[in-house]
Amino acid sequence: MFRDETVKVRKKFEETGTSSTTLPSSAASATGSSSPEAGADFIKSETGTEEDATLSAIDKPGKNESQIPTAQGSKELTTIRGSNADGSLTLSEALAAFGGTLGNDGSPKASGKGRPLSIPQKQQRRQQGATTSLPPGVPPTPAVTVNLSVDAQSALVKTMLTGPNPTLFDRGLQFYLDHYLYGHPESPPKTGVIEVDTPWILDPATRTIAAAVGMAGIANLKGDDQIQMLARDNYGIGLKMTAMSIDPPGLDTLNHVMRSIVLLAMFEIVRGANQSFGSANIHIMGAAALMRHFLPILPTSLHPYRGLIQISCSLLISCQAAHIDVPPVFAEYIANTYRKKPVDDQIMSKLLLTLIEFINLSAFIHHQVLSDRRSDMVDHVVHALQLDARLIAWELNTTEKKGIWKYEECETPKLPPEAVYKGRFHRYSDISTARIWSYYRWARILLNEMLLEFIEKCPNAVAAGLTRLKMDTGRAFSAKAVSAVVGADTRDTDTEATEKLRRRALTTIKKCAEDIFVSTPVYWRHPSIPLKEYDPIATPPIVYGQNGGTGVATLMPTLFHLDVAARAPGSSEEDFDWALAVIDTVWAYLGLRQARTLADKMRLHRETMKRKAMGLNGMLLLTTHGDVDIPA
Repeated sequence: MFRDETVKVRKKFEETGTSSTTLPSSAASATGSSSPEAGADFIKSETGTEEDATLSAIDKPGKNESQIPTAQGSKELTTIRGSNADGSLTLSEALAAFGGTLGNDGSPKASGKGRPLSIPQKQQRRQQGATTSLPPGVPPTPAVTVNLSVDAQSALVKTMLTGPNPTLFDRGLQFYLDHYLYGHPESPPKTGVIEVDTPWILDPATRTIAAAVGMAGIANLKGDDQIQMLARDNYGIGLKMTAMSIDPPGLDTLNHVMRSIVLLAMFEIVRGANQSFGSANIHIMGAAALMRHFLPILPTSLHPYRGLIQISCSLLISCQAAHIDVPPVFAEYIANTYRKKPVDDQIMSKLLLTLIEFINLSAFIHHQVLSDRRSDMVDHVVHALQLDARLIAWELNTTEKKGIWKYEECETPKLPPEAVYKGRFHRYSDISTARIWSYYRWARILLNEMLLEFIEKCPNAVAAGLTRLKMDTGRAFSAKAVSAVVGADTRDTDTEATEKLRRRALTTIKKCAEDIFVSTPVYWRHPSIPLKEYDPIATPPIVYGQNGGTGVATLMPTLFHLDVAARAPGSSEEDFDWALAVIDTVWAYLGLRQARTLADKMRLHRETMKRKAMGLNGMLLLTTHGDVDIPA
């Protein structure tokens, strides 16, 4: 009932006549039922020239284009069609083939190296043959180009992106480059040499999965099941190619494999099916297993440990949404290894361990009935208060340090208000630390919401917990951090102490929510911001080498952070509408179905809150009228 609201996004951009990359015309249909015969749309580049938009030029695939040839040669790749779980299980088994060879410190076990992969026959699907529109002499699909030379791969890519008769695969790859990579934080220049600035595109597996992501976005926006099926086919092919490339895992292929696995997880988020969260988690855990495997031999200049922390953080969101514990292997490995790492990596690790502990507590609390009558309720309240004190201590210690953790709040009256929250934005030292700050704020909001729920449902336990934590001050936390949670005045009554905690929780939530809104341009260049105007406000990307950029990969967690911030207690209707408009735009521009799902949930939340408010007002009206003499 709410999806047609995103039509407004398209109309708004048409009215403003923005010079930046405009939204695809098919994006106007939030129901995914727009006509494949939609009129041509054009994308204006920064130089003012017009390029034919990828999405609007695509018709439904013909008889030949909707089929995928299988690979030939010794490494047979078959199409995975149907349930998405098939593909995910294939990769998880491939990762398990070497994941079990890791010791507790992440180093390889001597007895397990090079264990061959075994993909069960029951997961194989019927092979399909077809022809493509590629020129003679060029292999029919990327699935059969594993053994091509670098020059041949480069020629193939150029044919895909500039050839006269692009296939749906080619258009999906172009859509990924234009919408998911170029013009975003941590992206390569669009005007450069693609095989130099984007070296991963020469890898057949990575290229195939990137095209699958692009086709999934196109299919979502056009409501085209055939394109979606083609995207899933290529996803399956790319998945198997990735599984083969880690048998045995090699350092020379690590970069492409890691990117492929991240793209596999991105495909699940773009596709947005019911089981996508679980499937995406499998890929994320696979990426973490790879990082653990290679950490002992990777150059420290690449900050591989920091990469592992970032991957682990991305698991927190899905675990919180599903109300399940974070897999213990992550906390165990980080806890056993972080003390030997550089100071900044230790800071990230300490926060991650605290957040994992909170997510696990949140999962437990979600399945419980909260009541003062529970004998263990005070213990849970104290645990939550201690976690909040630890997070406060982390922020105090981190902001006192110089270096990468400092950030500044800036103002810019020139940029569109729908893109920059109240004309404010944060500038961080790099995107890596910006992400950590965002996870911190997201967790503080959720934790303080938990404290507010405790205050509402079990106030006696909260009062007892505050008293106990005051007595424990100095044993585990700094007095400054604890007093920020429980208050410094020991003369407060239980009621006064609880009320102060409630007010502090609301203040914390409001501050963290605003910081999430203000930081949004760090992770997402809104289409209304021209690239030349975005560069001055952009947080510098991490320069760890020329790997082709991450594009919108950083945006995925931000959507969930925006959702939590917008629905948090104390957030205004104006803030809610601003965050919702951003998420709507992400859906309309990228075809990222998870964004549409979040937008629908936000609208449902708003309608629910309105109905509750109307009900309360009605009760108040009845109560008021009951106290006076109403004439008949």
